[in-house]
Amino acid sequence: MSAPLFREIVKFLSGLEPIQLELEQLYERRLSALTAVEPALLLKLVEEEQAIQQRLRRQLQQRAVILGNARSERLASTNLRKLLHDLSRFVEPRGDIDARQYEQALEWMKRIERRSWSLRQTSWVNWHVVRRGCREFTEIRNLIANCGERPAEQKSGPCSTVTGGALIDTAV
Repeated sequence: MSAPLFREIVKFLSGLEPIQLELEQLYERRLSALTAVEPALLLKLVEEEQAIQQRLRRQLQQRAVILGNARSERLASTNLRKLLHDLSRFVEPRGDIDARQYEQALEWMKRIERRSWSLRQTSWVNWHVVRRGCREFTEIRNLIANCGERPAEQKSGPCSTVTGGALIDTAV
């Protein structure tokens, strides 16, 4: 009863970890491409990320199946970590799950959770760099389009007497 569910969790973790590692490497390459301003590489990375996202979606589907199977066995867990802890009562000698494998699965789960947190942080940094770059690009484009003058909606602030700036010489 509990051993097949445990094996499903282990299979899920073994499928998720390589995807996380690939995503981690992709985010590092993306950040390097962003700082080096390599648009061709960025486009290639978008394609790679989409493929990884597809694999992650399949993992999420597998996760949903595992949680559904747990519910059918009257283990109403909302996530895999809690389900793994719920399965602790089936570890040897009381049950049919090997104690050593169970401890390894717990460590694996912790490692995956730490990596998930790190991926969220790295993703946030990437998003922030892109957003900031877009904002800077927009400001430069507006300065060029307005011959160094601030758009009308920006002229009403405390620095409304300032026109252009040191960044762009509009006389050229």
